[in-house]
Amino acid sequence: VLYCPINADIAAIQKKIATLHYFMKNYDLALKAYHAALDVELQIFHEQDSKVLASYSSIAKIHQELREFDLSLMFHEKVLKALRSSNEISRKHQMEVATTLNRIAYAHYQKGDFERAVEFQQECLHIQREVNGDDAKDVASSLFQIAWLLLRLDSSKMAMEAMLEACRIQKKIHKEDRQSITALCQLASIYHRQGFLDVALVCYFEAARIHETILGRNHEDFGNILFNMAKMYYEKGELEISLHMLRQVLEIEAQCFGTRDQRSLRTLILIGEIEIDLGNLPGLMETYGDVLRIYQSFEKEEYKVLVNDATLWRFEKVVTPAAG
Repeated sequence: VLYCPINADIAAIQKKIATLHYFMKNYDLALKAYHAALDVELQIFHEQDSKVLASYSSIAKIHQELREFDLSLMFHEKVLKALRSSNEISRKHQMEVATTLNRIAYAHYQKGDFERAVEFQQECLHIQREVNGDDAKDVASSLFQIAWLLLRLDSSKMAMEAMLEACRIQKKIHKEDRQSITALCQLASIYHRQGFLDVALVCYFEAARIHETILGRNHEDFGNILFNMAKMYYEKGELEISLHMLRQVLEIEAQCFGTRDQRSLRTLILIGEIEIDLGNLPGLMETYGDVLRIYQSFEKEEYKVLVNDATLWRFEKVVTPAAG
């Protein structure tokens, strides 16, 4: 009422209202407010102005939340076109281009178009390397993202190369994080499927080292890493090592979930398998006693089926029919 609607302050207020609606998940109202702000900004500023580009990016983000990926990509590409048409060559400008390419790649990933996602992420990586050099945290992050996309495209060899390079960079710059752990576990899984158990174990040991350093041992994910390593030692026939690791997994699971949680069943059952192979009947009976107590703490019918199919038949391997 007091001001002409073609006013930058009005646009700024509309954006604040839009932001509040966004955080309250009122996405339709947020879009309405952002578009109102954008209409004002386009009459005041050039399309390459940072305020206009910020509005485009915010609108794209909301469409992405609504899984309207084509609309999201349309606004992200407006930002990219404006940035590329600028004569600006500063480091900051180049990194804005890289960030926009990364956002477009992620939108294509969510849309399920993995090939296009790889193209944009590789272009992002190229800029990051030019600006920051080969051994930079954002370079490692892009390599990880390219690796996940290549896995979706069944290009496991190239994905492994990208993961290894990303892990090398993070180790060199002392910026190892959850991405490193996830990548190393993924590499281990690939090597395992290919039959390279020793190489897979090396990857898991490295993942465990990083996890212990940055997150500690008393964590569900650390237990999962140890469990996978124990399974590999079991496959290799190194039963005592496998059993030792599984005991550690049980301790972690007890600290994380309690002593009678269904998430410990897989660990107890594998321990039972090893005790069968070792001929340790007292240990087997104690282990499957724990398994049965966990099953009996649930009332659902499927757990009763699991007892018969996954547990009780194993007693027949070492116990006489009369004793059974």
